[in-house]
Amino acid sequence: MTEHDQDRTRPPAAFLGVTFVYLCAIVLVTLYPWQAWRPWSSLNALALAYLVEPWPRYWTAFDFVTNLLAYVPLGALLVVVLLRRFGMLAALTGAVLACALLSLVLETLQILLPGRVPSRADWAANVLGGAGGAMLATLIGRRRLSHWPALLRSALPFARGSTVGLLLLGAWFAAQFYPQSMTFATGDLLDALTTWLGDDAPAALTERIGGAYATLAEAGAVALTVVAIGMIVIDLLRPGVNAAAPVAVAIAIAALAKASASAWLLGSGAGFAWVSAGAQGGVLVGALATALLAWLGPRTRLRAAAVALLLATALFNSAGPNPYFNSMMALWDQGPWVNINGLLSGLAMVWPFAAITYCALRHRSRKSRP
Repeated sequence: MTEHDQDRTRPPAAFLGVTFVYLCAIVLVTLYPWQAWRPWSSLNALALAYLVEPWPRYWTAFDFVTNLLAYVPLGALLVVVLLRRFGMLAALTGAVLACALLSLVLETLQILLPGRVPSRADWAANVLGGAGGAMLATLIGRRRLSHWPALLRSALPFARGSTVGLLLLGAWFAAQFYPQSMTFATGDLLDALTTWLGDDAPAALTERIGGAYATLAEAGAVALTVVAIGMIVIDLLRPGVNAAAPVAVAIAIAALAKASASAWLLGSGAGFAWVSAGAQGGVLVGALATALLAWLGPRTRLRAAAVALLLATALFNSAGPNPYFNSMMALWDQGPWVNINGLLSGLAMVWPFAAITYCALRHRSRKSRP
């Protein structure tokens, strides 16, 4: 096989971005809630003692399986990334060792977090999951791994270079699983800030609009969010593709995620309790505005998406608290999902700012099409 043929069988560089995002998610979940850290001197006393202690007396199958499954994608992704430089055996070995080392570091750092207990069982499950994912990628093989992105591009209507944008959309879908007081709400900085400051929070942070104005704010924010998502989806499509169906599917997926979150929090009969008058009006106005703005040029659409996200985030932060929603959240027993919910909460808070940055970078690098 020539060097040119080897380059053709290497997986695309986009896998690096996917791997980095998933790696960050693993770190965030493992070290949640990222507060009340103990002194670093605690590591000097305890260090790796948990690895030689007897097998944990209290452990659950849920925790073991969750830890195992969490590292399966990471092991597979690391093999794909390492295949760009190394052979199959070296990639397999490197992926397993990387998963083992990462898990060891994160489990050890849990010593510094109150309420978190490092466990040899968790570490073993992580290593097994990483090894399983790496073996799966190895069995699929180098050539198949390199060809499937091209197959997906031919089957789906997305243009080349759309991986980062698709990851951004996927993050928005995931953010909808975390319950919010307003439909499609992301970037709620004031709630996080007032929670962090507590009684020291300035009155300006807690004084927000309410009543009918809150309904109008929700409608406007939802409409602007739909416009932004529509502009991003259209930008990711191949030239000439009808954007109506892809945009509708994106909004439908977000609505399904929102409904699932509501059913989980409030009960199966309240899956669509979030469909308020403001949400309905916002989706309708946003759909009409998206249809009109779809005729703009690519760079103009990206500017429109960034402005819409900025305004939507401002409206989400200006609306007053929903007492009914807050009472339900107070009764919400997150159980073993507390770490995942912490990740989703953080994702929802930072998503619009990441999306605005993406639009700016995409606008800068993209040549306008006629």
